[in-house]
Amino acid sequence: MKIHEDPDVRDWAMKSEQTLRAEAQKMGILSFGDKWELAKRIVEAKRLRFAEKYTQLIRVDPA
Repeated sequence: MKIHEDPDVRDWAMKSEQTLRAEAQKMGILSFGDKWELAKRIVEAKRLRFAEKYTQLIRVDPA
């Protein structure tokens, strides 16, 4: 999937560069590319964190 085809990346890329950099720093993303690359990294990190959290919820053993 190309960067511009992902609506989440497109939404993040439309934000100001300061907002993108602040969010990236908050998430621990240290290397910055252009605006689209940074937006892609933020979306990937958010999806990964969501997947990890969801997986942890599934693994909880009710016994």
